[in-house]
Amino acid sequence: MTDSSHPPDRQSTPSSASVEFAVFAGSLVSSQTQAGVSYRLEYVIGEGTASVAFFGTRIGPAGKTPVVL
Repeated sequence: MTDSSHPPDRQSTPSSASVEFAVFAGSLVSSQTQAGVSYRLEYVIGEGTASVAFFGTRIGPAGKTPVVL
């Protein structure tokens, strides 16, 4: 697995939404459907008119897995 602690280098300037949602980076969110599973939000990777996508890490009994939330 690659190091997920830093976003990839980007040439563009982050949008205001990316900067606004960056405050959630590092947050841990418990799964409401799977016991013992949580998700750590790492950084914003994309945004649209109605949503923001985060790169994250799924943390569960089987270990850690990279995910998009």
